[in-house]
Amino acid sequence: MKAKRGRGRPAYVPTVAAMKKVEALAAAGIKREAIAHMLEINIDTLEKYYRQELETGKDVIRGKLALALHKKGMEGNVAAIKAFMALSDKDSALRDAEEASRNLTGDVEPTAPPPKYVGKKEQALADAKSLIETDDLLNPHSLPEATTLQ
Repeated sequence: MKAKRGRGRPAYVPTVAAMKKVEALAAAGIKREAIAHMLEINIDTLEKYYRQELETGKDVIRGKLALALHKKGMEGNVAAIKAFMALSDKDSALRDAEEASRNLTGDVEPTAPPPKYVGKKEQALADAKSLIETDDLLNPHSLPEATTLQ
């Protein structure tokens, strides 16, 4: 006698191969929607079963690549040595920048807000008003008062 299967689709079962694939794709910067599409699963399923790979994939892959470069460099591969040095220099520069941003104190003067956008019509009106105020011939308030004959 056959065992009855429950209703609906069978539960998804993650595999080690899929975990490695998700880790590599996440490290490459592929969007989650695309990764789910490649695995032919829903994005909710991807996030449910592969959350760790999605969050730490980039760090894990970079670590593995750094170890592989280090190993090849120690064997005398000049290209691997250069790549490893560039990778470590980039990481140290990134760490320095992050530390500098964390160490900022409140002593720095706040920056002024960006100037308000003025359209063509508003700018023309402002220019006309400033011209009237500065030009003696156009400003009625700057003319001498007329003397009356008695």
